[in-house]
Amino acid sequence: MSRARQTASQLILLITLPCLLLCSCTKRDTDSYSGLKVFYSPQDMSNPYFQTLANGMKDRASELGLELTVLDPAMDAEEQLRDLMAALKDKYDIIVCSPVSPELCIPAVEAAREKGIPFVNPNQYIPGSDANINLIDYDYGKMGGEIAGSWIREHLPRDSRVVIIGYKGIEALEERSRGIRDGILLHAPDVKIVAEISALTPEQGMVETEKALTLHPETRVIAAVNDAAALGALTVLQSRKEKDELFCIVGLDATSESLKRIGRPGSIFRGTVDINPYGTGVTVIDTALKVHRNGPLREMIRIEMTPLYWDGRSSTTGQGE
Repeated sequence: MSRARQTASQLILLITLPCLLLCSCTKRDTDSYSGLKVFYSPQDMSNPYFQTLANGMKDRASELGLELTVLDPAMDAEEQLRDLMAALKDKYDIIVCSPVSPELCIPAVEAAREKGIPFVNPNQYIPGSDANINLIDYDYGKMGGEIAGSWIREHLPRDSRVVIIGYKGIEALEERSRGIRDGILLHAPDVKIVAEISALTPEQGMVETEKALTLHPETRVIAAVNDAAALGALTVLQSRKEKDELFCIVGLDATSESLKRIGRPGSIFRGTVDINPYGTGVTVIDTALKVHRNGPLREMIRIEMTPLYWDGRSSTTGQGE
């Protein structure tokens, strides 16, 4: 068994708890959910965002007496498809998937439709899914980029050097990277973006940031497509002897680890964007049950976004110069 599959096996979560009466459900409604089996395939459970989203799903499932299984493909798109197809054979009542590759998941969506099994899709959209809980990735990235651009405008030279941590190969994340770039340039049009690297995990963030800073030691700002990679970059900066109190790191996702650092004296982690992953997990379960009862939802369920700044602001600062 590969290390990834060993990790995946360790991360299987099975929740089978008694049905509880909720203020939002009648006793009859709640009883009707008890025993439904839900399968969730995230992108990568080493990512704090998906850990928190899965916790929201787990807690909501336990309230309603659902059985929830979470199996981690560890960013392996082909493994994810195999997991989904296996789940469809295991008589799950609902399938939920945050896709590594939306296109590769289409056969699972089609197989679910043939079997009459609802297929719910948080995060990047899978064509044909019965419900999509999502955001506009370009707008999400742009919101983070505006935080970084505002820091440059208020604290750094106009021609400061910037590294963007994006991710190649996933269209939505490439759009998010483009949004980061445009958000920075909106507020700081004279910056020099010296590198666009690819990372999603803290480990990847550390490795790629170390390479980028070796090539571009004059870098003053790093903006990332998620907090996980941004925290990896932070580790690299903290390990270096040189200190730059005005350095700026910005992430996305508002994970607990990033929130501990924003605004703290001496911290160079300046901002993130809150998309409430725990609350999204609750919404995923509620949406799955709605689809199970009433059929597909054609309108995207939008995830709200709130930018969080180093000084406590929770909105953008205005227009670019």
